[in-house]
Amino acid sequence: MIGTGEPRPDLVQRLKEKYQFLKVPERFEELYPSAPVPVSFQGGRFRIDKREVGIAMLQFIPGMMLVDTQSSTDDADSIIDDYIATANAPRPETITVTGPSYYVSQIEFSMEKPPDPSPRFTDAARMMDRFLADYGTKLPMYGPWGVTLNVDAKNLGVMAPAFFNLERRVGFSFEQKVFFSQAPLRTKDHLIVLEKLDSIIH
Repeated sequence: MIGTGEPRPDLVQRLKEKYQFLKVPERFEELYPSAPVPVSFQGGRFRIDKREVGIAMLQFIPGMMLVDTQSSTDDADSIIDDYIATANAPRPETITVTGPSYYVSQIEFSMEKPPDPSPRFTDAARMMDRFLADYGTKLPMYGPWGVTLNVDAKNLGVMAPAFFNLERRVGFSFEQKVFFSQAPLRTKDHLIVLEKLDSIIH
């Protein structure tokens, strides 16, 4: 792992071959950053149960390893487990896992209608419509966009989990009914929350 004493150019080459990364750190500044910035690998591939999973990003930050896939958090966990097992094979406990895992899953989906806010929010939207009309701005009526849930990170003492949101997907019209959600959860748990919200909304 980055920082274990192994020559970094050798490690980079092994990671490039194992995970078939298209972009790896090459310059001295990328291999040995003076500031606490990630050492990044991009565009890799990994086989899981006869499936080929794309690795969008693999990053090393002091004391932390991050994996970004286009499939699921379960696949990201499998990649991390494989990396740790490979690193620990010649020297057991080269990498020791401490602390919790942090997840961020993002899902794009269709939904018949967005979360229905309090009528008071709808009243506020109509008030904005009237003000904009007074300004001479001709826009479609404002409508519900989504919901956001977050934590009060003050005095949390640890890295705060990501926020949760469910909102209309940027770049799509309301009529297309395309939505986006982010959650600090495993992909499968994120889907459970979205299914629950969908049952409440409809």
